[in-house]
Amino acid sequence: MPPEQDPLATPGFDAVECLNALFPSEQSLWNLETVTQNLNQAILRTDNEIEAVMRSQVDTEERGAREVDQTKLAIQALYDRISEMKQRAELSEGAVLNITQDIKSLDNAKRNLVAAVTLLKRLQMLTIATEQLQSICESRRYKEASHLLLAVQELQGFFEEYHQLPDVIQLSSKIEVLKKT
Repeated sequence: MPPEQDPLATPGFDAVECLNALFPSEQSLWNLETVTQNLNQAILRTDNEIEAVMRSQVDTEERGAREVDQTKLAIQALYDRISEMKQRAELSEGAVLNITQDIKSLDNAKRNLVAAVTLLKRLQMLTIATEQLQSICESRRYKEASHLLLAVQELQGFFEEYHQLPDVIQLSSKIEVLKKT
């Protein structure tokens, strides 16, 4: 019976009136055993309902505690994944920095190599032009020699900062001798 229909739950409950309603006459007292059984059954049902509500409350509390524990575990797992991702990002950043430094070193090496190859080609051109100039001077074709001498002097300008190298010193000396002839 819902609490609002239960006469025991009303503020102005009158026990005598309730007993008179259950036993309106002396003859109805013969039904005392039946009424007692009905009341005992009602008490048993109420006890069962109370027990079910208490069990439900305990189950709800246990389920809530389990859900809180599961949430804590999920949060910890998420935190662990974030930490792992952060570590990976830091490792990746370090790898990128190393690669960047390697690329810079390779760029410098390439630049130096290109400069060295260009310088060697110019040295080869200067050597060949000097040999041609010597050959032309020996055959006394001075008009051709003047044009070639300009090219040799232009090429020689690239080697001013390398004037202390033995090959450059030797070529410069040879060119000076050829200029005088």
